[in-house]
Amino acid sequence: MNGKDFDEALGFTIQQHLFATSMTRVEFGEHLGVPGPSVSNRLRGKTKWTASDVAIAASIFNRPANELLPTPDGEGGWIPAPFVPGYAKAPASAGASSEPPVGIEPTTYSLRVNRSAD
Repeated sequence: MNGKDFDEALGFTIQQHLFATSMTRVEFGEHLGVPGPSVSNRLRGKTKWTASDVAIAASIFNRPANELLPTPDGEGGWIPAPFVPGYAKAPASAGASSEPPVGIEPTTYSLRVNRSAD
């Protein structure tokens, strides 16, 4: 993904975290205080990310902000931050169980993001 705009590269990384945590753009927008379409524009690099947006995202994804930031590619573009899967999902409701549901489980149940110790 060389040669991308900073905001587009950052959006790419944020989108990966949203997917890994099963968070929708609307839910993420509620944290940022913006509607879902504004989140979509940020993720595509059409709207600039603010420092506040990055700080909120880092808090939501339980990551240091610098782990979300892209790096220069040496040719005037930006490379998205490396994505490291395998950390806890976004906060769930109180009393949520890590046990699979009883009955007929969908085949994708075991594909969920594994929780790891921080």
